[in-house]
Amino acid sequence: MFEYLKLAIKLLHDRSARKRLQGLRPVVICIAQSPTTRDFLLVRSTHSADTWAPAQEGIGKDETVEEAAIRCMQEEFGLSIGSIQYRNSVWIADRRLPERVGERDIDGSMFKMKGKSYYSGHLMVDENAPLNLNPTEVVEADWVAKADLATHLSTLPSDKYVILRKAFKESCSIDIGPPVEK
Repeated sequence: MFEYLKLAIKLLHDRSARKRLQGLRPVVICIAQSPTTRDFLLVRSTHSADTWAPAQEGIGKDETVEEAAIRCMQEEFGLSIGSIQYRNSVWIADRRLPERVGERDIDGSMFKMKGKSYYSGHLMVDENAPLNLNPTEVVEADWVAKADLATHLSTLPSDKYVILRKAFKESCSIDIGPPVEK
């Protein structure tokens, strides 16, 4: 009985747990910013090598958005905890995805994966800290000035661009504007 009470309390207070239960995989978009130059760290991932975006990481079943964002910085860039300062997190949007054959189940969900639930984590990262890219996750990383964000992110599909635009706006009050025409 105590386990059911704990689950009920968690569902009341933990949006990512509720989203997971509905079949939405919680994901944190890591808006990593330099405290001195104010540039942003973007990556080309091994899964989408032709697009630039902030690093992203799935949020584990018993993990907070903050823990997932810091884990992402450590796993994808080899950053030490001392070079990362977590600022805030914000729920951004849900994105429904078409059902795919063999899609992974979501631990703690009653349903197969229906889509993703995006959160934004704003982090300050020491731009002088060495980046040791994880080759299984990251093809390339670069610090990008605010003025160049829209150009870099324009390589993304339009629905993903809308989510990232909201992530920058909600987590660090920056409007990157519409995508730059190619």
